[in-house]
Order: sequence, then structure tokens, then C-alpha cells
Amino acid sequence: MSLYRPPAFRHEDPARVRELLARHPMATLISSGNGEPVLSHLPLVIDPAAPLFTVDGHLARPNPHGQLLAASPSALAIIHGPDAYVSPSWYESRESVPTWNYMVVHLKLQVTMIDTPEQKEAILKRLIDAFDPAYAAQWDGLDRAYRDRMLGGIVGLRAEVTGWDAKFKLSQNRPPADRARVTDALSAGDARARDLAQWMRTLGIAG
Repeated sequence: MSLYRPPAFRHEDPARVRELLARHPMATLISSGNGEPVLSHLPLVIDPAAPLFTVDGHLARPNPHGQLLAASPSALAIIHGPDAYVSPSWYESRESVPTWNYMVVHLKLQVTMIDTPEQKEAILKRLIDAFDPAYAAQWDGLDRAYRDRMLGGIVGLRAEVTGWDAKFKLSQNRPPADRARVTDALSAGDARARDLAQWMRTLGIAG
């Protein structure tokens, strides 16, 4: 499955790919089952201790996607970063058309399903550390039998990232004056638009 990436919008820096995933962890996980796409939505976190680019997550035990991944471990995860409408009124030339700027990464995964309590708890604690570190002490203080029941309701997954395609569509194809105007306009928008503007500055695209 290939991603259409005009040269201006391709991004090849793995550190920025990891940064986007850390800031936008909600993923669409896609597999093929009986000729039909099978999708699940879940947050993924990077394991910083792994020697390779490795992500962890979990699925509800009743979700049949887990059984499919156990039998056929190749999968694709789509990471959606910020996105926003770009008005042609922001450009210097009146002969312009609307567009949409966005950031997306496709991760090619080789998945290992995890179902031992100790490994699932390690995955869960990585998620807690990433999103709700203040909850860690509360989780540790819960009754062991309750925690075991909760862990029994999920199956963990650990996935090595075997390849990726990143598309950062941030008005790179426009002249510097237009990029500056787009950055200024996005900076006055909602949270997602402001996030795009910040990425344009970080990547030196702002004009």
C-alpha cells in the first residue's frame, strides 16, 4: 500500500516521524483479512529502550483483529498529525485555489501479540507513563486480583516498524511570501491549525 507523496511533501527524517507519533499517538491499524480490510483504532507508544523503532499498544480481547494479527502479523498503522484548511485568500496571487494542509505517516509493522500478564502490564505502564503519569501510583495501589481481571480483558501488541512513508504537506510548493502568510493565518486558527504553524516554523518552511 503506497502513499502518494509529491517530492515537495516527502519527509525523510526519522526523528521527526517519531516526534509526530509521540505528539499524535492515536493510530488506525489496518490488516487484510479474507480480502477485506480490518481496522482498529488505538494509541501507540514508542518503546525508547528497544534497539529498533518499536511501538506498543493493546486491543480489547473480544476484538477479532487480535486473532488476525496473531495469524498474519504484517500490518499498517496510519498516524494522523494536525490538519487545517488553507484559504486562497492567504496567497498574494488572486488566481489560486483552496487546499488542505496536513501531516500523516504510514508505518509498516511486523506485529507480535502479547498475552502474558507481566508483558501486558509493562505495555500498560508505558501507556500510563506517556499519557497519565499521575495515575501510575493509583494503578499500582489497586487490588492485584482486580488488575489481573483488567489485564485479562486485553491482548497486547508489540510491533517493529519495518518501514514508513511520511507526507508533511505544509505549503512547501508555495513561494516564501505565501508560506509566511499561511503560517500567520494558521497561527490565528484553532489548536490543530496552530500546531501546523508551529511545525512549519520548526521545519524551516514558514517563509
